[in-house]
Amino acid sequence: MLLLIACQPEDASGRDSTPAGDSGGPLDSADTGDSAEPGPGEAESVVVIYNPAAEGSLDVAEAYAAFRGVSRLCAVESTTADTLPGADYPAFVDAVFACTDEDTVYLVPVYGVPYKVSDRIADISGNGVATVSLDALLFFGPGSVDMVSADYNPIYRRGDSTTLEFQDYKDATRSRKRHGVFPVARIDGASPTDAIALVERTAAAEALIAAGGLAGTVYVDGRFGDSQPDPAADFGSYEWGEWNMWGTRQVFDEAALYRVVWDGNEAEFGTAPAPTECPGALYYAGWYSYYNYNDCFSWTTGAIGGHLDSCSACDIRQAGTWSGSALLDGITATFGAVNEPYVAGMPEYDQFFYYLLQGANFAEAAYNSTVVGGWMMVWVGDPLYRPYGAAPVFPREE
Repeated sequence: MLLLIACQPEDASGRDSTPAGDSGGPLDSADTGDSAEPGPGEAESVVVIYNPAAEGSLDVAEAYAAFRGVSRLCAVESTTADTLPGADYPAFVDAVFACTDEDTVYLVPVYGVPYKVSDRIADISGNGVATVSLDALLFFGPGSVDMVSADYNPIYRRGDSTTLEFQDYKDATRSRKRHGVFPVARIDGASPTDAIALVERTAAAEALIAAGGLAGTVYVDGRFGDSQPDPAADFGSYEWGEWNMWGTRQVFDEAALYRVVWDGNEAEFGTAPAPTECPGALYYAGWYSYYNYNDCFSWTTGAIGGHLDSCSACDIRQAGTWSGSALLDGITATFGAVNEPYVAGMPEYDQFFYYLLQGANFAEAAYNSTVVGGWMMVWVGDPLYRPYGAAPVFPREE
C-alpha cells in the first residue's frame, strides 16, 4: 500500500515541514553557477565508487571520470548482486569513506556496485525491517552504520505544492560542510555498455545546452481528473501525490519554455484514454502503476523523468520497472524507489523540477526536494548535470 500520513514539524501555517537540523531560513549564500557544466572545483569534489569484483565496473568508472575530469576512483569490493547484505554494510562504509577527504561532496557509485542493502532499517510502517536504498544510507556518511530507521533529510528545503512556494535550493558544497552529508547519484544501467551510454548521453546533452538547443515536451500524468485536489491534503496521502503532479504542471507552465501535456485520466500515458504516444519527451512526472513502464516515450537528449510508484526503481538493471526501462529507452537521468516508499518517501516532484530550473544540478535538486532520508530513493544520472546553470529560469536569492 502506498498511502502513509507522516508526522513532521510544521510552521505556523500548518503546511510546510522543516526537517530536524535545518533552520528553514533563507540561504546563507547563493551560488547559481555560470555554466551548464560543473563549476570550478566540482570535479575534485567527486569520488567515483566501483566494484573490482564486477566485470566492467572499472570501465564505467573510468568513462565517467574521463568525462568529468575526476581523479579519485575508489575500489570497494563487494557482492556483485543488486543487494548488499546488511552485515557487510559497515565494512563497505569503511572502504568508501577511506577514499574521501574534507573536500569530498559527491559520491558516484557505478554499475557493479550494489544499490540496495538489507536487514538494517526498520520499515516506516512499523512492520519489520525493509530492504532500502544503499545510496540513501551513504548520503548520511560514516555515521550511517548506526542508523536503524529512516530519518528526515537535513537538507530538504521547505515547499508547498498547493501554493508553489519553495525555498531556494542549497548549494551541495555548503550543505556538505554544514550537515556532513554526501549527495549520491549513480551511473548505472543494464550493462557496462548501457552505463557508459548514460555518460555519453549526458555529454551530448551538455553540448546541446551550450548551443542553446535543449528542447522537447513536458509530460505530466495525474490521476484524479482536471480539478485540483483538496488544498488541505495531508503530506503523504494520495492527494499529496496528485498535488505533486499539479505542481509540476504549474511549474513548467510558469517557466513557459516547453509545451506541457497534462493528462488527468487514471490511465497512464501509453494507455487510452490517455495519450498513447509521447514524442519528444524532455521531462516526465506521473503515477501510478506498480512495476510498469509503458513504452510510449521517445526521449530527447537531456531527458529527465521519474514515476511515482512502489517499485519504480526496484530493478534499474533490466526492463520492467519504470526507471530500468526508461534507462534502456534512452533517458538521461531518472529516479525512483527500490522498495515500498509510501508517498512520504518519494521526492516532491514539482520542487525537484523547480530546483533544476533554478540552476541546481541533478544531485542538488534531488536531495533538496526529498523529505525522508535513509530510505528508498535511488538517483540514476550524473550528479553534476546542470541543465540551467548558465541561464536559470527562476531567480535565486543572493
